[in-house]
Amino acid sequence: TGGTSRGVEALRASRLAKAEAAAASKKQPQRCLNEMEARQKAWRATGVVGLRGVALVDVPPEVYALGERVRVLDVASNALESLSCNALGTLVNMTRLVLRDNALCALPWSAFETLSALTFFDVSGNALESLPSCDDADVASPPTSFAALESLSLARNKLKRIPDGFFTGAPKLRHLSVANNALEELFPRAAPPRAIEYVDASSNRIRRVSETFASLPRLQSLVLDRNAIDIDGVP
Repeated sequence: TGGTSRGVEALRASRLAKAEAAAASKKQPQRCLNEMEARQKAWRATGVVGLRGVALVDVPPEVYALGERVRVLDVASNALESLSCNALGTLVNMTRLVLRDNALCALPWSAFETLSALTFFDVSGNALESLPSCDDADVASPPTSFAALESLSLARNKLKRIPDGFFTGAPKLRHLSVANNALEELFPRAAPPRAIEYVDASSNRIRRVSETFASLPRLQSLVLDRNAIDIDGVP
């Protein structure tokens, strides 16, 4: 009798556990909906959208729906492979954009034409192999929306060169990191922005330093560790 009783209790407990699991499963969509609604309310109130490390493969449409309310968008440490050009271009008041540590192979550069308030842009730790240049058939000119940009990180990508004129529309750029790429030259023909104060080009394949750096009035630090520069490569 005791064994039978224990068996019944075990069966009852098993069924109860399954019922609770089923109930929790039914509540899960509602819980997710409530969490998203709470996040949207906070985003609208603060203008700060934080979605770091939540396994995103796309930026949620709820973010883009906020439009000009968004001041900061941080989607670092996800699995983004692309961004919507039209949607990104709606965030016209955004000042900080953090795309660090995703899987982006390209960016919708034309979308940046409308992001004229952007001062901080971090796209480090992705898989970018090239930047737009004036020679690109599908890009009329390098982005000109960088008029307010002060800090840019392109570190830890797969860049082999920086096209001439890429920074033409970034007169206020002060901090630039292109560390851990595959660059063989750094501004070989085009001069860096005259407002530049800090450049980190460490861990590349650079062999010589452009003479243009000697004429930059505000340059305080040029980091070139772990490159291939010899004495003849220094002006």
